Amino acid sequence: MTLNSFKHCSLKTIGLVASCIACQTLPAQTKIDATNLNAFQNPGGNWHIAGDARVSLIENNAITFTDGVGILVNQPNNKAHEDLFFNFHHGDLDIEFDYLMAKSSNSGIYLQGRYEVQLLDSWTVLNPKSSDNGGIYECWDSTKPAGQNGYQGYAPRQNVSLAPGLWQHMKISFQAPVFKDGQKISNAKILKIELNGVLIQENVEMAC
Repeated sequence: MTLNSFKHCSLKTIGLVASCIACQTLPAQTKIDATNLNAFQNPGGNWHIAGDARVSLIENNAITFTDGVGILVNQPNNKAHEDLFFNFHHGDLDIEFDYLMAKSSNSGIYLQGRYEVQLLDSWTVLNPKSSDNGGIYECWDSTKPAGQNGYQGYAPRQNVSLAPGLWQHMKISFQAPVFKDGQKISNAKILKIELNGVLIQENVEMAC
């Protein structure tokens, strides 16, 4: 993360297919146009607009897609593996989207470029961690000793993830941190995360 990405919403780069992304930053509501990549800053060659997408149930991170519109596909390779940044800046935010994961794939959505909600192929996981699908990923402090850099991660209450190749639905309500005279006076908070109609995170405060 860099400071110039702090106010952006962004998507990580591995094995993600997304559709119907809708964002609400009061009082306006925006539905991302999935007929082109104009809603994003300098998208890398790994991001595509497609009409349909499928994944392999055998091969890891394998996605195939067809021409068309309506679906955002991330297909990274050795030359193109960039994160995707929305054009808009945001404070408090409600975001709702459909997505599917390739087998063994790992992705995520960053709120203000800092707070990550994990997107992962977590199908069949019995005891989910903060690094599993719907988890709030750990904050990171590179000044701490090795092995102690991560802190304050939050696992989902339960694993309601679907199998690779099936569309899943996520809703996130985010409350931005508050600053006064350059000092933070209120931490960020995930008010709730719903995955496939089930509440999996609620009123989680994040100090990072």
